[in-house]
Amino acid sequence: ATATDHELAKAALDRLNAAKYFDFIFTCSESGMGKDTPEFFLKALELLDTPIHETIVFEDALYAIKSAKEAGLSVVAVYDKSSCEEQDEIKAIADIYLNSFEDWEMML
Repeated sequence: ATATDHELAKAALDRLNAAKYFDFIFTCSESGMGKDTPEFFLKALELLDTPIHETIVFEDALYAIKSAKEAGLSVVAVYDKSSCEEQDEIKAIADIYLNSFEDWEMML
């Protein structure tokens, strides 16, 4: 689930050889909703067809973290330079905070 245009998201996943790990790409423009609404995350959850307690959202933007939490999802916040001024609030809201995805690998 992304705010990025579908074709750009697909190109990024293809470039990283990661597309094979995704069944679909769900975008804000295709859904008609933004990541600033819990409904966006609930619709993504519906498409995933996974239990809410077994689904984790990875996010870097405060507004999206808030929406995912409002939807009742667990959130792993990942540091991004663009939201560095909001890091204290992000850390307070998220269930887990990572400085990079390499930190996630260490948790497994």
